[in-house]
Amino acid sequence: MRNVLKMLLFAASAFAAASAFAQNQQAAVMSGYIGSTAPIAAERPAVKVGDAWTYSFRDTRYAKPGCDYTLTFKDVTDSKIYGGIEGPQHCVANPAPIFDRDLNQLSSSGTLAYRPLEFPLEIGKSLQQKFDTSSGNKTWSNDLAITVVGVENVSVKAGTFKAYRIEAIRKYQGSSINGYHWNGMVIETRWYAPEVKNFVKRIIIDTGTSPSPIEHELVAYSTK
Repeated sequence: MRNVLKMLLFAASAFAAASAFAQNQQAAVMSGYIGSTAPIAAERPAVKVGDAWTYSFRDTRYAKPGCDYTLTFKDVTDSKIYGGIEGPQHCVANPAPIFDRDLNQLSSSGTLAYRPLEFPLEIGKSLQQKFDTSSGNKTWSNDLAITVVGVENVSVKAGTFKAYRIEAIRKYQGSSINGYHWNGMVIETRWYAPEVKNFVKRIIIDTGTSPSPIEHELVAYSTK
């Protein structure tokens, strides 16, 4: 019986220690510090023509093979960034994307439905956005909440980087002209690294289609 009591006391002590450690780590993340050199805020990156990032891409919702693609900035103006993407056809939806200066991708018409990124990035910064989108005979009403959760050390194929973790939760309600209605939620997490001037990791889950994630991870980069 004594041995059993000792084991229970040890387990309780270990659980308390683990909980305290997790709380301390969470507090460190929320205050913006993991280690001693975490930045307080990240300003808009000074991207230049020729900056390039290679990412690995996997859409685990389907049985398609993963692939690597490279994004290169071809032209940079005061308001827009013109890019080019090279990679397998099933991996590249838009070979010539256009971004605003906060690295938000614009639609094919050059407009911006919502802003998942807004510099400067600061711990605890949050944004709320409501917007409508449409495609063919379908429309969506969207409610988006974005939070800069903290700064984390993130290890990817390109290395280990101190990155801002940005969580975006988009709740949507869809409808079609034939009266069909549906709803869902997209959870997107990005890790933006000032050193890289772009995100190093990105995970997207659309609960309305599948719990399996879409994943992007930095493989290599070259900035000026």
